[in-house]
Amino acid sequence: MKFILSIFLTLLLPAMAWADWRDELTPPRPGPFPPLAPLQAKYHFGWLGITAGKASIVFLQKNDDTVELDATGNSTGMARALWKLDAKHEAVANRRTLRPISLEQTEVYSAKTVTSKARFSDREVWCLKTVDPPDKNPAKPKRFKVPEAFDLQSALLFARSQPLKPGDTISMVVLPSFSPYLATIKVLGKEDVTVRAGKFHTLKCDLKLLSIDKKLELHPHKLFKHGTIWVSDDENRLPVKIQVDIFIGSVWAELDELRKTPQTTTAVSQM
Repeated sequence: MKFILSIFLTLLLPAMAWADWRDELTPPRPGPFPPLAPLQAKYHFGWLGITAGKASIVFLQKNDDTVELDATGNSTGMARALWKLDAKHEAVANRRTLRPISLEQTEVYSAKTVTSKARFSDREVWCLKTVDPPDKNPAKPKRFKVPEAFDLQSALLFARSQPLKPGDTISMVVLPSFSPYLATIKVLGKEDVTVRAGKFHTLKCDLKLLSIDKKLELHPHKLFKHGTIWVSDDENRLPVKIQVDIFIGSVWAELDELRKTPQTTTAVSQM
């Protein structure tokens, strides 16, 4: 009887653990906060006290039902001499539900190019990562049966749509490019922040990440330790400053420029 009970618990516990964290996810319905207005945002990134990269992010309305995020970035200065990187990220989401549809990301390094693709449904995410020159083992697609996962664009749009009152917590599954994570964001309070783009009243948020494996079990992130995000407390609700503690130290990003763009069918449009 003890043997049978041990087998039963071995089979049951992973499912119980899955149910526990899944039940704590924030319902993936858009919140009451107004949609993001057309804009372009530029950031610079750094490690410790060294500026190491820059990025530009633009939101495009492709038609009445979908929006697209186009982001480009690259390493700069001393960092580029040590670690060359040119990246492009494109993501498509449903404008009304804020649910992700697809993403494609290309990372060009000195010796290789990595391309990640993903397609989203409410029940699973299909992913494929290819490397050029090819690895010895041919690339194979992966399917993660994670519940209602977000990509970076839809996660941002969903999070900013929520009330975001001090003490509020948002939990969601996020797939930035090829691997899913459980992201938990807690609003700590309000704080004024000054960056190159100006002085902002912000919502200071705590960020925690846990890796999700193929068995849908949670594990500590191998690289990420802790993160803090300062989100503008205005009609945009965009990240103004990000600070992340990882295994090599503190990595940060700050907003350089925020520019509203005309609402046309070919430029950035209301979401």
